[in-house]
Amino acid sequence: MSQGTKRWQQPRGGPQAELAWRGRWPRVGVMAAGALALAGMVWGTVVVPGEAATVATGKAVGDVVLVDLGPYFNNDGVATEEDLVDGDLDGLGWSLMAEEMPDPGSVFTIDKVAFQIPETRATNARNNMVLYNQQVVVPAGHYSDAYFLATATGGLKKATITFVYADNTASKADLKVSDWAGQPSQGEVAAIRMSGRYNVLGKQDLPVSLYASKLALNPSKELVRIDFPEEVGIHLFALSLGTKPGLLQVAEAPAFREPVVQVVDLSGQFNQDGIGTAANPADGNFDGVGWNLAAETLPPAGKVTKLAGVDWLMPSYLEGELNNIQAKGQMITLPEGQYSGLYILATATGGGQTGKLTLQYADGSTQAVDIRVSDWCGDPSFGEEVALKMPYRYDRQGQTGPEPRLFRLWWNIDANKQLTGVTLPNNPSIHILAISLGLPVER
Repeated sequence: MSQGTKRWQQPRGGPQAELAWRGRWPRVGVMAAGALALAGMVWGTVVVPGEAATVATGKAVGDVVLVDLGPYFNNDGVATEEDLVDGDLDGLGWSLMAEEMPDPGSVFTIDKVAFQIPETRATNARNNMVLYNQQVVVPAGHYSDAYFLATATGGLKKATITFVYADNTASKADLKVSDWAGQPSQGEVAAIRMSGRYNVLGKQDLPVSLYASKLALNPSKELVRIDFPEEVGIHLFALSLGTKPGLLQVAEAPAFREPVVQVVDLSGQFNQDGIGTAANPADGNFDGVGWNLAAETLPPAGKVTKLAGVDWLMPSYLEGELNNIQAKGQMITLPEGQYSGLYILATATGGGQTGKLTLQYADGSTQAVDIRVSDWCGDPSFGEEVALKMPYRYDRQGQTGPEPRLFRLWWNIDANKQLTGVTLPNNPSIHILAISLGLPVER
């Protein structure tokens, strides 16, 4: 480190500061972090104006340069079986499992992209960077892509990253990171998978992941710095820079365009009443334990309503009537025809839910696609669009929180075939309120 640059040291100020230092920053260290920001500090380093700034060093491995994130790490999110409380990734006491991560200090490679694995087994070792307005100085050079090894807590998160070049120009791109207990979204690869996670009681058998993703750079310019915004749900474990294009093949997300659709009347195929009213909040049982959607917060019943760019035919909210489809492995019959897209208005109970949809065509062929739906009372974990956020839901007595959501799901499908139906997964925690079918553009 050059003269004029000071490293942020362990806070001194009693148990609260010690907890923040020990990796519990997302829960109790935010005020301390805010105080540092107000003091003009960049999280991890302080560059004194008028003096020499940090000069970054990097290690070349194959066609990438490994960026040293050690000075910027501010969270311990990994625990060991011997020390279950060392680390706190999500601010609620849960941590990654050191035993199922690559060895500390090793170089982990996926699809020709190398990442430097941080220290994960030493007690109190900070091993990831919670995004909090850091300005990361990188080895100056001409690069094709920036590669991120990261995960998110509290659902899928997005942050706008700024790439700063030597000529004082900059470019921006959105980094999207899926929830650690979810599945990779478009543009991500599940790079490191673990069979569970730790808290003070031991291991929970809930698979979690670190994801690899990339953002394009301008290779004609010399990159000198990467600026991160505040998004405390994103945890960055490693950062690499590619010196040639074509590394880390990821599926790019198709661009959503507002479709012309044929709405589908599902009234004959609904199998659950999950909507209550002010007069009878206990009508229905959406989640199986007594909570319901509130009719008064939904669009007009039985009418076509546009949500998240798609027209939907909303169900009836009358007392005692069925108004949503619980996925129980059944086939949903659709108006036979040629369609370019399948659009579903859905939500999930009991946490985010996943499964397979099987599209049925008139020629006997099928097409399987993944369906991933976030919990009705949480933010989107799988990259869905929130179609409707409602101010309250009902329990058996009346209004209660938290605010529930409906999500827009969609898939491009083969418009050269006659679609006849779609078979749902056997997962009753997935709830479908409406289906629409995209018409080919020429129609």
